[in-house]
Amino acid sequence: MGKLLKEYRVFASRKMRIIENLCLLGAFGLSILICGVLMGPALGMIFVSMTIVLVISFIDFYMFGGIAVKGQIMMDFVRSSYKGMDVVRKAIIEDAYINMARALIISLGSIIISDFILTKNFHPNNLVYALIIGFTVTSSVYFNQIITRKFAKTMMAHMGCIYILTIVASLLLVPPVVIIVLENGGIDIDYIGSVGIAGYIYLVIAILLAFVLNRILVKTCINGFKSGYRDTL
Repeated sequence: MGKLLKEYRVFASRKMRIIENLCLLGAFGLSILICGVLMGPALGMIFVSMTIVLVISFIDFYMFGGIAVKGQIMMDFVRSSYKGMDVVRKAIIEDAYINMARALIISLGSIIISDFILTKNFHPNNLVYALIIGFTVTSSVYFNQIITRKFAKTMMAHMGCIYILTIVASLLLVPPVVIIVLENGGIDIDYIGSVGIAGYIYLVIAILLAFVLNRILVKTCINGFKSGYRDTL
């Protein structure tokens, strides 16, 4: 695994990886508490999803911040290497899929554990909802990174962007809750008893959106990094 992610680790130091994973572990524990005890699956994952997006987006500044900004001096040491472009391309792709895996693992894991806490049983339909949330969170993270990596040169600008963009991206989480409420008779439910055609349609949309934004993110970062090789008057 270390060899597969060696380019990613060029930008993600051990210290930052530890901090990020601890924060995400906290979000995982919070999701179990909220979904399994306090609010139930329909609303619980909404609050936890926004936490996941904010954690990943915040830490991203210390790993890939400004990678697509032409005037970003921090990227000069990478450009000076003849392997720099190849390393950047692979690191960006690896990071994108790592974040997708994190979102899906936390969403699926918390729903499964919450099921057993609430009902002492396993309900497959909850997994459909968890996948919807996981891919929606992934899309929100990619959406944030497309903007912040391209335009946010400073931490202040980065923080301002991610808060505004996270609020905007949170609108993607409204349709799944509406679908669940309409198909299961209310918000106050212990598990998702029914997933109709609307739920599966939204799942397909969420998956497609995540992969489309994945490609846009990778292309934006690579093109932005390449632009740093060109001088301007």
